[in-house]
Amino acid sequence: MGRQPDGDFHIQELRKTYELPEHAANVSHVASYVAPYHILVIEAPIRNPEKERKLAEAKNQQQNLAQFGEHRDPLFDYSAFLSSPFQPHIADNSGQKELQLTMPMLDFHSEQIRLSVKNNNLIVQSEHKSKNAKDFERSFFFQTVTLPPGTQTKQLQSHLTTDGELKIEVPFAELKPDQKIC
Repeated sequence: MGRQPDGDFHIQELRKTYELPEHAANVSHVASYVAPYHILVIEAPIRNPEKERKLAEAKNQQQNLAQFGEHRDPLFDYSAFLSSPFQPHIADNSGQKELQLTMPMLDFHSEQIRLSVKNNNLIVQSEHKSKNAKDFERSFFFQTVTLPPGTQTKQLQSHLTTDGELKIEVPFAELKPDQKIC
C-alpha cells in the first residue's frame, strides 16, 4: 500500500477464493483479522448437521419425557416406550392425566381384538379368519409394550374407531418424590 502525492492511497488487492464446506455456517458469523507477521486469519464456524439433529432430538426427548412428570423411574426405558408402535402420549383430561395409545388395526373387527395387561405389559392380540368356497385365510396380530410406572392399568379402556384405529386410554398418575418403585 502506498500513499499517492494527492494524499490518496494506492491499494493493491489480494484476492483468494475458498470453497466453504457444504455445512458452512451463515456468512454473517465469519470473522477476519490480521495476526502478527501480516497473516490474515479468517474464521468461519462450521455447522455439524448430525450434531444439530442430535441436539434437537435430545431437546425434543426432554420435552417428551416432561409429560411423565418430574420424578421418573430411572429403571424404566421411557425412550423405547415413546418410540413404540403404539404412538403413546399423555393428555390432560380435565386435570386428570391420561395415557393415550393408538394402533392401526384396519383388518380386524373389535370382537377379534383382545387386550390384556400382565406385569405392566400391555398385550394386544387379534386373530382374523376368513373362509369361502375356495380359500381359507387366517391372520394374526400381536404387539406388546411395557407401560410406564404410574399407569392405572385396572382402569384401562379401549375402542376401535370407524377408520380402524385401536384407541387405548388409561389414567396416569405422576410418581411422587417419596414413592417407592417396585
